[in-house]
Amino acid sequence: MIGSWLHIAGDGTVTVYTGKVEVGQNIRTSLTQVVAEELSAPVAAVRLVMGDTDVSPYDIGTFSSLTTRTVGTQLRRIAAAAKQVVLALAVRHNLPGRVPVLLDGILTDHRTGRKATLGEVAAGRRVVETASGYRAVTPYDQWLIAGLPADKSQGRDFVTGGHRFSSDVVLPGMVYGRVLRPPAFHASLETLDTAAAEAVPGVTVVRDGDVVGLTAPDGWTAARALALVEATWRRVPQIGRQDLFGYLRQNPVDVPGRAGAVTHRGGSLDEGWAAAATRLRRTYTMDYIAHAPMEPRAAVAAWRNDRLEVWTATQRPFAVRAEPGSSACPSATSAWSFRTRARPSAASTPARPPWRPRAWRGRCASR
Repeated sequence: MIGSWLHIAGDGTVTVYTGKVEVGQNIRTSLTQVVAEELSAPVAAVRLVMGDTDVSPYDIGTFSSLTTRTVGTQLRRIAAAAKQVVLALAVRHNLPGRVPVLLDGILTDHRTGRKATLGEVAAGRRVVETASGYRAVTPYDQWLIAGLPADKSQGRDFVTGGHRFSSDVVLPGMVYGRVLRPPAFHASLETLDTAAAEAVPGVTVVRDGDVVGLTAPDGWTAARALALVEATWRRVPQIGRQDLFGYLRQNPVDVPGRAGAVTHRGGSLDEGWAAAATRLRRTYTMDYIAHAPMEPRAAVAAWRNDRLEVWTATQRPFAVRAEPGSSACPSATSAWSFRTRARPSAASTPARPPWRPRAWRGRCASR
């Protein structure tokens, strides 16, 4: 459905919905450009809602450089289809005339000189169309917007501090939490004394097995209370860097696919060795590091009636929503930081969701 991906408001604002997220690769700008290109709309009129699971089509996640060649291609088709729908509407309603030409968000009938904006043509008209019947997209060599240098979308907010990350979210009555971190991987609690921390006004301590956390009225009080927690830990031997690769070879994970060993076979290795003029044997290793951005780690959660909203940092908002006891979707104002919330039932999801402040709908999923 075109409306699941794109909505044109009466003021000409084009809101585009995608499950991808901006993590610094600048896809907010490039996706905006391809939509503006195919829709013949101004770049400034296009606004992306990214990773919002309440209104965006499902997406497996933002990784492996898939955005441009998958969602970028899809949005080109959606925008091209939307352009054809708008032109058909213009002809049907004689706005601005029977032979309109759409350029830069303005439809013009050159026979009469009459003009109409995208918003004027789309205003108040609910259209349920699929993009399957619309295939034409602008050839690369005719691009006027896509693939060309452009200012970074919302770039001013990033350099002036106007952009809001998860750590900037402040809600009425919010309390601040801190987690007691173990000193080593797989460490377990031996003793725990939280009496001093619990004596601090407004502090609540929670323990679930080896996980200990606390809440306080403000971040400073939470940090101070956490420092008062006394704990001793039982540590288990760790594999050092010098022994890591030997350990991994001796303890393979017997799981196929992405979670375990990957084997690719093609041709004959023996024949290849026999035919080679020169043979070279080498073993290469690379540091076993975590793919994790260096950013302030923060998450905010709030219950609204029977619905849970969470602001957090993730490349896979739909996967976060599917975690036990949670539900997820990023805020439209987020780049690395996302608001998560449950998706409503299909019956309550508009085919072309309008972007406006509204009460959250649906129920928090319990799995």
